Amino acid sequence: MKQDLIVSISLYICGSYYTILGAYVFITNVKSKINSLFILLLATMATWAFTFSIAYSAPTAEESVFWRCTAVFGWGVFYSVLLHFVLLLTKTEIRMNKRMMLIALYLPAAVNIILFAPFGILAETQFEMVRTELGWVNVRPADIWGILFYLYYIVTSIIAVVLTARWRRKLKPNTLLKKLVTILLISLLGGFVVGSVIDVLPGIIGVNPFPKVAIEFLTIPVTMLFLTARNHGVFLDRR
Repeated sequence: MKQDLIVSISLYICGSYYTILGAYVFITNVKSKINSLFILLLATMATWAFTFSIAYSAPTAEESVFWRCTAVFGWGVFYSVLLHFVLLLTKTEIRMNKRMMLIALYLPAAVNIILFAPFGILAETQFEMVRTELGWVNVRPADIWGILFYLYYIVTSIIAVVLTARWRRKLKPNTLLKKLVTILLISLLGGFVVGSVIDVLPGIIGVNPFPKVAIEFLTIPVTMLFLTARNHGVFLDRR
């Protein structure tokens, strides 16, 4: 089996996994606000995985670019939804008007779509596709817009991890909840570190030998959320 097909299949399986999780949560209790947000989170992850799956084994560079641009509805929105989810999960108090908070959370996602979506302002200027054994790889170094996205990704991820860590400190010791949140925190941190090394660092230094598969490393923290919700009703409010 060709290596590019293996990459595409692994991403497809990953996307299917997120879709199944989302369907389960939808059936469980879609009326809960945090459940609905978790479904949206999984939808962005499934979109990210499925579009990259097609992009890596696309027959032409043009088709690969199109699907890479379409993937912005996944990776370009994911971090805003994640931060919103963590804010609700940890019950963090924000001294800001609710509407202004939502604008602050989702404005970067809207900018990403405007810039990088198919037929977006900067869509085609971000790619220089080369066919490798692992599929189509973008060898164009990150420009100022790419670097700004990386900063958004890093800052959002750090805030999510810090909020989770603060929440963990407030929990009673030696409880099941604290153990679960500890595992969640470790998996979040590990997933973001590995994802940064694979997806972000090569684009900054101009070396792109590997497929961008950070989405696959996010399965662990998402699985922790799912298992905790199903077995203990901690993360997803079953009202």
